[in-house]
Amino acid sequence: MGLTPKLLLPAVGIAVIAGFLVIAGQIGLRRTAAISQSLEDAQALMVQASEVRALSRAIQRDALNTILEAPAAKKAFADRALKRVQEMRGQVAALQPRLPADGGMTAFTRDQEAVMRAATDVITAALAGDDATATARFRDQVRPREREASALTDGYIDDQGKKIASLTAEAAETRAQTGRLLAWTGALGVAAGLLGAVFLSLRLVVRPLGGLTGTTRAIIAGDLDVTVAATGRGDELGDLARALAVFRDNAAAMKRLEAEQVALRAQAERERKAAQAAVADTFEAQVAGLITALATAAREMKDTAESMAEAAGITRDRSSAVAGTAVQTSANVQMVATASEELAATVQEIARQVERSRRQAQDAIADCATSAQVVGQLQDSTSRITEVVEIIAGIAAQTNLLALNATIEAARAGEAGKGFAVVAGEVKALATQTAKATEDVTAQVKRIQDLGDRTAGALAGLEAAITAMADIAMAIASAVEEQTAATREVARGINEAASGTEDMSRDITHVSTAAATTGTAATQIRGTSGKLAEHADVLTGAVERFLGTVRAA
Repeated sequence: MGLTPKLLLPAVGIAVIAGFLVIAGQIGLRRTAAISQSLEDAQALMVQASEVRALSRAIQRDALNTILEAPAAKKAFADRALKRVQEMRGQVAALQPRLPADGGMTAFTRDQEAVMRAATDVITAALAGDDATATARFRDQVRPREREASALTDGYIDDQGKKIASLTAEAAETRAQTGRLLAWTGALGVAAGLLGAVFLSLRLVVRPLGGLTGTTRAIIAGDLDVTVAATGRGDELGDLARALAVFRDNAAAMKRLEAEQVALRAQAERERKAAQAAVADTFEAQVAGLITALATAAREMKDTAESMAEAAGITRDRSSAVAGTAVQTSANVQMVATASEELAATVQEIARQVERSRRQAQDAIADCATSAQVVGQLQDSTSRITEVVEIIAGIAAQTNLLALNATIEAARAGEAGKGFAVVAGEVKALATQTAKATEDVTAQVKRIQDLGDRTAGALAGLEAAITAMADIAMAIASAVEEQTAATREVARGINEAASGTEDMSRDITHVSTAAATTGTAATQIRGTSGKLAEHADVLTGAVERFLGTVRAA
């Protein structure tokens, strides 16, 4: 598990506690709602019972007024009383299912029914003019029943009032309990989440980071044998620990490489000294041979000097003839040098033209590739067009079939179907035209696809040909470059030859003069050769001292 999910565990715990708070709040709200509903029901029953009690007393009053009032006014009070009797019947009928099933409220319903019947009888007697009977029934039936019913109603209303007060207190207590529960639970949840976050941060981040910091400092200080902890963790700190282990291993490898380089430098120094010793030995052997040869040459030079004096005369005579030939040769060499320079310039121009041809061939290859890609896209588009055309052809075939069926149904319908048959015929004709058009489109698309295939093949062949041309151009460029180098060498050689012939012509002029002095020089050489032998002995001592210094280095 990564470090981020572990650090999110306190947030998950807080979310769980928040969910518990929501559930507890919902339970508290539901309980409060149930109490509120009971409170509303009790208040409604109390109000309805009060209305029944008020109607009962109003009926009693109207019945008494019907007895006591003059005959002309009796009708109004009687109608009012009977109207209230009907209203009271409805109120009692609505109230009865909601009353508790005990003896007291059953007596209440019975007494109210008795009051309504007795009041009706009193009103009937009073309207008939029998006030004595009406008064007697009112006194014996209406008033006692009404007082009993009112007493029951008053008790029921008082009970409902007490129930309302109890429910109100219970609702307040429920709200208070729910608030305390939510407050304490929320506080405990937040505290637990914070403590969990601190604990996880210390355990999962701070302590491992402290260990990795100490390990890093040890590695920087040069302790490459230190153990890197937490490499087996699967989170980001594990990645960091593994990277630190790789860094430690690389540092150890670098240290080993440095030791190996020191050893290699020591080995190279030993080899250098051995090579110097070998060179000194070789030099000693070679110089000793040269000195011996020098002494021998000095003796031979003395003999040669005598021969030089004799040859000097012959050289002076022949140098005059050679001087004329050298002048002619120098002129010819100058002409060849000029032609070589022109050939070199021509070869360079050919090289530039070949390079431009090679670049143009590469551009043509790129254009062929782009064209091939466009042709491929064209073939894909024609394939999709073919699919769409096939769908349209299928729709046209189905439309034709539907039009045929419609024509058959129109024929069955007789005169009523003629108009429909005409429309079906037109639809069939349109479907046939659509099918033909799709066939034409399919043929055109097929031709486009064939052309695309041939174009793709031609582009492939063209690309291969241009590639071959580019290869040939590169080969030509290489050959031209070699030819350019060769031409330059030839031109340089010819220029040197021209310069040499000029020098030769000048030198030959001097040869005749030098030949004159050669005889004199030969005499001097005989004396010098003796001194040269003496110098060879001195050189031998100097070489021995030099070799001693080289071997000591």
